[in-house]
Amino acid sequence: MNIPTDTPRIAELALDDRFAPYQKAAAEFRREHTAELARLVGGGRCGPGAASMVASAALQLGASRFYFDLAAETGEAELFDRASNFANDSSRSLLAAHELCAREAKARPKKSADATS
Repeated sequence: MNIPTDTPRIAELALDDRFAPYQKAAAEFRREHTAELARLVGGGRCGPGAASMVASAALQLGASRFYFDLAAETGEAELFDRASNFANDSSRSLLAAHELCAREAKARPKKSADATS
């Protein structure tokens, strides 16, 4: 498959069989990171907004790794740049997911001691 040089779309990557292991790793990362956010930040919950941001970040991370590997194989400088852009996007998405998860946890009504008795 010829990799387009215009703005890439992750949906286009899914058509490339070489992307399959990166997509699988992205799904595993999404599950693990969403669970960690729920456990460490969200008081046991990771809402759909934050979970959606993690899902996007996971795909961006997978695309980044795919393009880094492809760039290393081909030596094409543009692919290194594309990989870096996806990595940066992933990082921003993860930070936003963390912030949203924390805000939702803070806004969630606290269970009173009387309500659990």
